[in-house]
Amino acid sequence: MTRSFARVAVPRPVEDMFHYRIPDHLLGRIAPGHIVTAPFGKGTINGVVMEVLEEVPLKVRSILSVSPVLPVEDKLLELTRWTASYYQSPLGLIVRMCVPPSVRSQSSKFRLTEKGRSALNEDTAGPFGDLLAALKRGARTAAHLEKKFSSDEFERCLGEGLIEVSDSSPSSPAAVEAGLKEPQYKKDEDTVHTLTLDQKRVLDSIEKSIDDGSFSVALLQGVTGSGKTEIYLRAAQKVLNMGQSVLLLVPEISLTPLLTFRMERIARDGVAVMHSALTAAQKRSSWEDVREGRARLVVGVRSGVFVPIPDLGLIIVDEEHDASFRQEETPSYHARDVAVKRGQIQGIPVILGSATPSMESYRNSEVGKYRRLELPKRVTPYPAPEIEIVNMADPEVARTENPFLSDRLMSVLKETVDDGSQAMLFLNRRGFSPFILCPDCNYTLPCPNCAVTLTYHRKRGMLCHYCGHLQPPPEACPNCQGIRISPVGTGTQRLESAIASALPEAVIERLDRDIIVKKGALQDIYTRMDRSEIQVLVGTQIIAKGHDFPNVTLVGILNAEQALDFPDFRSSERTYQLITQVSGRAGRGTKKGRAIVQSYFPGHYSVSLALDGDYRAFYEAEASIRSSLGYPPFGRMGRVIVEGAKEETVQKACVDIARRHSGTKGIRILGPSSAPLSRILNRHRWHLLLLASDHSTLSKALRSTREKSYRSVRVHVRVDPYHLM
Repeated sequence: MTRSFARVAVPRPVEDMFHYRIPDHLLGRIAPGHIVTAPFGKGTINGVVMEVLEEVPLKVRSILSVSPVLPVEDKLLELTRWTASYYQSPLGLIVRMCVPPSVRSQSSKFRLTEKGRSALNEDTAGPFGDLLAALKRGARTAAHLEKKFSSDEFERCLGEGLIEVSDSSPSSPAAVEAGLKEPQYKKDEDTVHTLTLDQKRVLDSIEKSIDDGSFSVALLQGVTGSGKTEIYLRAAQKVLNMGQSVLLLVPEISLTPLLTFRMERIARDGVAVMHSALTAAQKRSSWEDVREGRARLVVGVRSGVFVPIPDLGLIIVDEEHDASFRQEETPSYHARDVAVKRGQIQGIPVILGSATPSMESYRNSEVGKYRRLELPKRVTPYPAPEIEIVNMADPEVARTENPFLSDRLMSVLKETVDDGSQAMLFLNRRGFSPFILCPDCNYTLPCPNCAVTLTYHRKRGMLCHYCGHLQPPPEACPNCQGIRISPVGTGTQRLESAIASALPEAVIERLDRDIIVKKGALQDIYTRMDRSEIQVLVGTQIIAKGHDFPNVTLVGILNAEQALDFPDFRSSERTYQLITQVSGRAGRGTKKGRAIVQSYFPGHYSVSLALDGDYRAFYEAEASIRSSLGYPPFGRMGRVIVEGAKEETVQKACVDIARRHSGTKGIRILGPSSAPLSRILNRHRWHLLLLASDHSTLSKALRSTREKSYRSVRVHVRVDPYHLM
């Protein structure tokens, strides 16, 4: 029997796939993985065929066209099915990431056939005359035509042979090349590095896995500056020499320039870069280079885990602990864990690298799921930097005229600059001040849309970092009309200003999300840091990861334990990781490094153990707490978020969900309660947590949550949530 129907996953936040008839002229040309254009509502949509069927028990509409783009391969379809099932995310939004960006929203073009042109000229087009006339001067996109004509008319005209799909002409090389390259980052460094004994031992183990040609996961735990990147390079080189491809995932766009530069050492065909900041032409070129085998080494951020890569032989996840790999918004998934699953499906080795492994990955290495490889020493002449604590909670601690800066940090900073070395100052808070305060009535300026205060930015005004609301700072207090309202607290802009005042001769720059949105800004700062043209770099967590500036000898960390203020069971882990990662930026060259940590809570174990550099002690302390509570990685966790315009309705729905699960075997409930961020974009938010000993029990409970709908609210479920705000 002819397989005349298809199940298509469309890029919409819906759970179901949609059935379509395969028209006669496309029979035999459509299989799972093909990208098709089909009617959807009153318009058309591009989707991916997941299955072809002999019959369906309902009347369905017809597929309009099939894209000439290569179909998504079977193993990648299997990965999307697993991801959608495990994380309970819409399949269509997951599989969409396997499709070239130029095709995701591209509308098919239609043109007249000879039969259609004859019908138009002979005035025998009947009810299709207007549609055929619209195509008289040439092909038009479906998006253009559906403003006047229905998809039913497209179907009938296609069925009558009056119109046909016009294959999109490929981009000309000149068009693709125009404006293609982003500003290039170049770094002066030796092209050949002699491996240490530890590096040789680790590389031998990884190369054996590559030679075996089967699935395995290696957790590469190396202190900052231990040469993990060189291991990545050597392993990737071996795979490329075997004629296969390599995927390297990084947590931040800011890490791609340096890693891309280093990877170009070994990739004669070039490196394909995949991230959202690229232009449309750059994205199209990267996808085409990978698809056609011109680039066999791919560097990408989170969504890069779904990129189709021919002959993939190795996956590397750098800074695997980083929370940026976890996408909380729909479609929800964790790129690190999806990368491991992709390695399993494709039967290839996976390397997870970090100086501060996630609790989940370290636990997997403890129970034998992953193989742990360690680099305990730096490759530089000096060991890890000495870390000095400044107890900011002590009223006797000397401060500068800016109370957020200790005399000790400022004194060492001046010495560093005078010595011709460089410094990095970390503060994980954008803007000038986190809020403005009226001392007369204690009023703070709230966001009108969200349950947060507005952040003061010197040049932009009062900004909400959640919804983007922007307004000028008030000249008087809106509550009591007092005139003493002023910025309170410190952000990176204020820190930059304070350092500039104290060191007027020094060149000071800032690196945060407000800066990197400017084209070329990131590469410019990196280049100038390499050349020691910048004496002090102030930044947020962007400067904490993977950067290697040999002349940086001082790192200052302000508000080191800021993450502990958040109601999240991972806050201690994040604090430990942050202090370790940021302090590790110092002393990576021929000079000794040091770090000064300003803390209001120096006695907390996440702070004190980070100062000692004792990851194992931290893991054991944290594991003791989490295992007693059944928290990940010693139990499974799911989160249910309910949001809506009316808080009473939201609360009732959340309470009802908790009630329905109260007697579920194997499920423990925390909540319900108002979410820490209780309102975003004028939508109130409540949540609850479900705890279980195994994934199957948790998954079943979360699926039952989604089966019941509630009026006027939206219910979201998150498997293995990383953010609880």
